[in-house]
Amino acid sequence: MASSNVSSAEARVESAEANVSSAMAQLRSAEAKVSSASANVNSAQAEVDSALSNIDSAIANVNSDKARVEERQTQLAQTLVRAPANGIVAERIARVGDVTSGSKMLFSIIKDNQLELQLKVPETQLAQVKVGKKVQISSDADSRIKMLGTVREIAPLVDQESREATIKIDLPKSDLLRPGMFLRATITTATNQGLKVPAKAVLPQADGKSIVYVLAENDRVKAVPIEVGEILSKNSDLANAKIEIKEGLKLGDRVVVAGAGYLKDGDIVKVIQGN
Repeated sequence: MASSNVSSAEARVESAEANVSSAMAQLRSAEAKVSSASANVNSAQAEVDSALSNIDSAIANVNSDKARVEERQTQLAQTLVRAPANGIVAERIARVGDVTSGSKMLFSIIKDNQLELQLKVPETQLAQVKVGKKVQISSDADSRIKMLGTVREIAPLVDQESREATIKIDLPKSDLLRPGMFLRATITTATNQGLKVPAKAVLPQADGKSIVYVLAENDRVKAVPIEVGEILSKNSDLANAKIEIKEGLKLGDRVVVAGAGYLKDGDIVKVIQGN
């Protein structure tokens, strides 16, 4: 009986030892798998890190390429000259092969086909000129040019040497006008109702004053002292000019024109009706 029990106990011990051996084998297998998995994780992490590094490098390359593209686009844009407004090319300054800069004039254009007149005005008269004021335009070279312009701009600075400022006047569209022409401009700064007589009727005196002979009663002439104003003439024609009379005459007075220089106060004249 005792021998049988020992054999049974030994069998159980052997079975337990076999179970321990099997468990140890399973443990070693599990440890091997863990080690393999850890190695795979480390390899995968290395691949992830490498991929991330490649991404950063690719992003840097993309940014660098974008910068080069923008630089090339900027250089390309600088090769194009765009007019600031519609118009006609009046003058070409630049030539193929010229080296230029942003401040150098390449072309001049007539903006919207609109010509302007640049007028020099003394600083003492600037206060009398206003933007929007009408200007009478004429030409000594072409009598057909008679038109009205408009003051568009008054230069803020006065030339230090000439003491004049530039006034820009918009001109109406006309086939008679050409860029570079010289024109005459008249700006009316004030209007006064007054009298004017032919310049030949005004006789300067030794004391610096002037007189005219006015027809009085019985066709006798009377010397009347006057104060003269501006000389009014067209195209500098002094022979047919008129003189403004500021004081001394009244409306309706008849003055001697022809032969006034041969008269003296109280002379009798013969009146000849003329135009």
